[in-house]
Amino acid sequence: MFSARREGDLGIGDTLALREWIDWAAEHGVGFLQLLPVNETGADNSPYSAISSVALEPLYLALEPDLIPGLEERDVAAARAVISRSLRKRRVDYPEVRRAKSRLLRAAWQRVARKAGDEPDFAAFRLEEAVWLDEYVLFRWLMDRAGGLEAWD
Repeated sequence: MFSARREGDLGIGDTLALREWIDWAAEHGVGFLQLLPVNETGADNSPYSAISSVALEPLYLALEPDLIPGLEERDVAAARAVISRSLRKRRVDYPEVRRAKSRLLRAAWQRVARKAGDEPDFAAFRLEEAVWLDEYVLFRWLMDRAGGLEAWD
């Protein structure tokens, strides 16, 4: 996914770029696209070091205001300004992109969190994914407390 770049991305391939690849493949008779795993990774960003067998890697989300509830265009513009140098690099600057996308997701969540508990879709998601979600959220919280590392003392 990291190499599926598109105009307007945030320094790494994302789900909108993957959509473009799928459309291109369909137009040209390509029957399949093979990807490395897209599960959430640990600090080493390796697709083979997933911290969850279910959670997807947030780095690959297309963070656009019309796709992410609570996200505003000014947030995305500010993120692009902060990572503008990384956008021109040939290689993904994982730490910088991860920080920028994390800030965007947190900003969006802060705007919707107050009413999220009242949203039937959110409640249904939590119920449907309860078998893994609570433990995963706890693990991610512990990772955040450990500076983003999946191992702590």
